[in-house]
Amino acid sequence: MSFLDSLAAGLNAMGFAQMGCVHAALLAYIVALNSSLPARWRSAASVVAIACVATFAALAPSWPGGIALAGLGVVGCAIFTAMAWGLAALLGLDARSRRQRVVPPTEDAGPSTVASPATA
Repeated sequence: MSFLDSLAAGLNAMGFAQMGCVHAALLAYIVALNSSLPARWRSAASVVAIACVATFAALAPSWPGGIALAGLGVVGCAIFTAMAWGLAALLGLDARSRRQRVVPPTEDAGPSTVASPATA
């Protein structure tokens, strides 16, 4: 049995617990990469992702095949992220291009009509 055949057998024999572990691991992996969350949450998500991958590999018919399937999931997330980033950059939707497009106010705008707190 080749390596790809063992991967296919692992996918065919996957049960509810393994599917739950895979989904929880990928969700925790995505949360761990989210830089807008606090570092404590990202660290906890990393631990959860590693624990879920280890549980998934332990439940798999062959543990190397389970680890390979989990690795394919991580690579799939990376490819999706790279494609989304590339499309956003191609369309000019990234944050750097928005910061560069800010137009400074013109000099001939005249005096401001907003009252300052000292004169109000």
